[in-house]
Amino acid sequence: MKISIAMATYNGAQYIQEQLQSFVDQTRQPDELIITDDCYTDETEVIIQEFAKTAPFTVAFHRNEKNLGYCGNFNAALMKTTGDLVFLSDQDDVWFPEKIEHMIGVAERNPQALVVMNDAALTDGELNEVGLTKVGQIRSAGFSMKSFVMGCCCAVRRDLLDFCMPIPAGIKGHDNWIVFFAEAVNGKVVDDRVLQY
Repeated sequence: MKISIAMATYNGAQYIQEQLQSFVDQTRQPDELIITDDCYTDETEVIIQEFAKTAPFTVAFHRNEKNLGYCGNFNAALMKTTGDLVFLSDQDDVWFPEKIEHMIGVAERNPQALVVMNDAALTDGELNEVGLTKVGQIRSAGFSMKSFVMGCCCAVRRDLLDFCMPIPAGIKGHDNWIVFFAEAVNGKVVDDRVLQY
């Protein structure tokens, strides 16, 4: 199974290094990392290009010609991926080392799943845990897992991306768009394991 990561960046220099390193530290590394940047004004590209020189997987950096906004930037990244299972990544998260390997297992055990999702520990700006997780918040509020659409916790099968991409103009959230299609055919699986900050 070929694994892609689609990462959207915008002025992420302050945080991105830790997330890039967490990809290298995976027990099952990705095959490709596709990054689209939404017209940065900081050192984001310099950091990524330095990282790409030694990364043990393909790193492709693309700068948008104009600012596309959050959803448009993720759309651009997703459209460039080639993996069978595509993980979405924000620039300011940090993945636990077993995230990719564990979620591949979830996908393999649930062949009907078009989207598989993990839980995330919420932190402050310094990655100090605040004692809450995203799934825990949803459940404690009495909501169903249909409320869980956090893109950075998603891995998406190629079959779904081939069906629902590109994301139409005017859609506010890439994750809402993708998860909507998965839920429409009972194809979302949420795993309770916390696998990232």
